[in-house]
Amino acid sequence: MRKIFIIILVLLITNLLFAQKQMKLGIEAMEKEQFAQAIEYFDLQIKRKSKKKSIVAEASYYAGYCNKKLSLPVRASYYLKRAIDYGYQDPLAYLYLGEAYQMQQKYDSALIYYEEFKKLAPNHKLADKGITSIKFTFEMIENPTRYEVKIKGKFNSGEYDFCPFFEARNNKKIYFTSTRYAPTHVSISPESGEFCSNIFY
Repeated sequence: MRKIFIIILVLLITNLLFAQKQMKLGIEAMEKEQFAQAIEYFDLQIKRKSKKKSIVAEASYYAGYCNKKLSLPVRASYYLKRAIDYGYQDPLAYLYLGEAYQMQQKYDSALIYYEEFKKLAPNHKLADKGITSIKFTFEMIENPTRYEVKIKGKFNSGEYDFCPFFEARNNKKIYFTSTRYAPTHVSISPESGEFCSNIFY
């Protein structure tokens, strides 16, 4: 009986140490802005510790933050909502969830979480920022500008496309950055989990 108890104790300690290591590796990757890698560590924690609410809450918070930084607001809102539901205490979870909903153009939901963040952290430097931006958004919806935004196939892909600028000499070419597939450069970024960005025209 004593041997069985020792074996169980060793297994429990080993499991606990492994879980702590996974969380530590996830946080280290996140601090290096290797968000895609960090999410993998946090997902492992969530799966392995599905019955431990405090661990799931913390890992979900970090996974939500990383997904928000990768501009994946649907996934971010899933994780951040889960963190809050599981009792995560940091008020920033409400701010980040508001931002994730705002990125999805779910402005009413965003406003709810921004207001909750302000209640929990009234003196935080960002306490009013989200609320102000949502109010401004509602004003813009009521009073649209004359500009019309259109998606253009050559510029807009399913990946990240950003920083367009005209060629300096004659304005006949537009250069822009994109993480879309480029056959000459197929390395994967540990930060985003996407192809490394390149300049296209």
